[in-house]
Amino acid sequence: MGCTDVVLSTDSEQLKKYATKLDLIIDTVSAVHDVDSLLALIRPKGSYCIVGAPPQHNITPFSLIARDINFFGSLIGSIENTQEIIDLCAKNEVKMPVEVIAAENINEAYERMMKSDVHYRFAIDPKDFE
Repeated sequence: MGCTDVVLSTDSEQLKKYATKLDLIIDTVSAVHDVDSLLALIRPKGSYCIVGAPPQHNITPFSLIARDINFFGSLIGSIENTQEIIDLCAKNEVKMPVEVIAAENINEAYERMMKSDVHYRFAIDPKDFE
């Protein structure tokens, strides 16, 4: 998919290796997890964006303050934001596998999603909306 490294957030040795090395973390986790350990990976003035929706986050304020980390969340980006990400991915040859489905198969896709029978993401064929 274009990644050059993966950091397993439950491996303390990997976390140490990447301490203050990342510019940005986009947190997609929707379960309670240790955000402070992830904040330690962000360089000074870096950013941490939450797009997952866990029921709560326990964050030590000093984890943000000490390195002036920008901490924010987003429900969904604008069309302009989406285009920026698409352009960035194209420039850096980041590819995301999807399973394209016809709009008429949305109920089947939902049932499969509920059974965890989706390997990446579903995308509805845009031709269905022409």
